[in-house]
Parts: sequence; structure tokens; C-alpha cells
Amino acid sequence: MTEHVFEVGADIGSVAITSDGVRFFFANGYGDGTHKCVVCDADENFDGGLDTREDSSERHWNFEGSFEVSKDSFANLMDYDCGGDSIYTFSPGRWFAYSNEGTVIIRYLDNYISGAMEVNER
Repeated sequence: MTEHVFEVGADIGSVAITSDGVRFFFANGYGDGTHKCVVCDADENFDGGLDTREDSSERHWNFEGSFEVSKDSFANLMDYDCGGDSIYTFSPGRWFAYSNEGTVIIRYLDNYISGAMEVNER
């Protein structure tokens, strides 16, 4: 599994992902400050093995949500949840976000992209 480790800033306790004028937030499980965000971009088993404590069996990762990137679109990880710059571009596929005590892991699941959603006008 390829892991990309980033330090990201938070003033609303999250990491931010942008895509074509939209910003999505995933809670970091801690709050404000500078925290680690790890992007795992291979579809191998996720074991939460980033724990630095002696007893990693006590580490519990909270599921924060998921997102999909279509083959004709983009999504970027931002270095700050209230603005900032893009520091990583996600490849097409399904991605899941997990958090624990400030660390966020964004894990590639697979390249299955669901069908287009029907949008009803208001």
C-alpha cells in the first residue's frame, strides 16, 4: 500500500476536499490545530497500522464518510480546512475517510463508480 502523509491545518476540526467549486469536510476526531492526514492510494486491506502507541490494538478508527471521483472529474486534498492550497489529487474511484484523535486516513477502496444520480428540479 502506498501511503502519502501530510500535515494539514484545521480551524473547524476537519480535513477539506475540493472538487469543482465544492468543498467537503471530514472530521478529524480531535479539533483545531495541525494534524496528520494519510492517503492510502492502493486497494489493499486497511489495518489502521499507523498507530505510534505501544498497544495499537486499542486504536479505533471512526468512519467519517466516503466520496467518489469520476474518471472525468477531480478531487483535491487541501492543506487547510478553511482555505489553503491543494496538496494531493485523488485518482478516480471510491474513497473512504476514517479518523482518530486528529489523524485522518483517506483510503482508496476500488475503481467502481456508481451510475449518474438523477437530480430533481425544485
